[in-house]
Amino acid sequence: MNFPFAKLHGLGNHRLVAEEGGLPRSIRKFSRAILGRHTGIGADGLLVIRPPRDSSHTAQLPIFDEDGSEAETPGNGLRCAGAFLADLLPIKNTLLIETPEGLKSLEKVKEAKGTWLIRAGVGAPILEPAKIPFKGSPRPRLSRLTNCTLSKARYS
Repeated sequence: MNFPFAKLHGLGNHRLVAEEGGLPRSIRKFSRAILGRHTGIGADGLLVIRPPRDSSHTAQLPIFDEDGSEAETPGNGLRCAGAFLADLLPIKNTLLIETPEGLKSLEKVKEAKGTWLIRAGVGAPILEPAKIPFKGSPRPRLSRLTNCTLSKARYS
């Protein structure tokens, strides 16, 4: 399978960005395969560029994690999508992106030889613990500690 994509990073978080048109129908299954560090290209997420629902917006952006689940929109990933779109749409300085959390604005601040400085309007952070969405076990699970021995090996 061939499809055009870009692997970008924002502050060390690697993202694959691709337009939906070239991707397989089962994007969840595809994201599990392509994002795996040992079996695929390896990245922290797959950002899929779709046509927007509202024609006054630039794009729609679902994001998938390595396990195939749909993820919340990370600020670094949003800026990576902005750089991808800035390359596709060089005349636009402001981008309006539809995300699962709502409309996000991006501004191209600076561009130089395939590098972009993108400002993302992601809103205020949630700082109250009770309001932070979190799924976890009701009781923490403790791992057993085991002894590990390092053996020297030669690789050729």
